[in-house]
Amino acid sequence: MSSAGKLYFGAQGSYCWGSLGKGQCVDYIPPSNRTDLPPPVSIPANNTIHFDVKGYFGPSSFHVTLFKEKSFIELLSEDTNGAIDLKVPTGTYILSVSASWTSGGDTSNVFELLVTG
Repeated sequence: MSSAGKLYFGAQGSYCWGSLGKGQCVDYIPPSNRTDLPPPVSIPANNTIHFDVKGYFGPSSFHVTLFKEKSFIELLSEDTNGAIDLKVPTGTYILSVSASWTSGGDTSNVFELLVTG
């Protein structure tokens, strides 16, 4: 994830891949219950956040969900451009970003965000 020229790394989330007609997945606990997240990322409100998956051809879509106080708040994006405008009140959130490929497979990363005014 990047914002204002800075690059941030989240905790690996669930992911799936296929091989020889068989799918395999590794599942993690829900993002809002994770206790192994890197330090919170401070992001100004109304800022744009970009997502990039290194080492692969571009994902077909990104799905971005937001949690606050261990509860799902909203789906922020279901498009393919890999960026969102963070238009939420100040506070601490858990952001889950999933990338999917039409050819099969997906991955997710989880970030703790501190949205500032």
